[in-house]
Amino acid sequence: MLRKLLAYIAQGKLTYQEIMQRLEISTELMGALLAELVRKGYLEIVESSSCSSCSTCPGCSAGTFCGSSAEVANSWQLTDSGRAYLERARSAA
Repeated sequence: MLRKLLAYIAQGKLTYQEIMQRLEISTELMGALLAELVRKGYLEIVESSSCSSCSTCPGCSAGTFCGSSAEVANSWQLTDSGRAYLERARSAA
């Protein structure tokens, strides 16, 4: 499930709510999974205040995980380790 969540975040096209629906998980489990991805070094938190002057969300590197569009306090960004993990998973499939 962690790999699927990381892949959805990498796509940057779905909101927090849409991902939870696709994974059929609760808000609490989503929070725990995000925390685990951060702990493993695959995901990092980007403070949403860093883009407070942004006027065009579709072009934003934070994708749909910005607090303004996904109703969460932070944005999430894959680390180099997270991208490498997804690449290894794709190669193994």
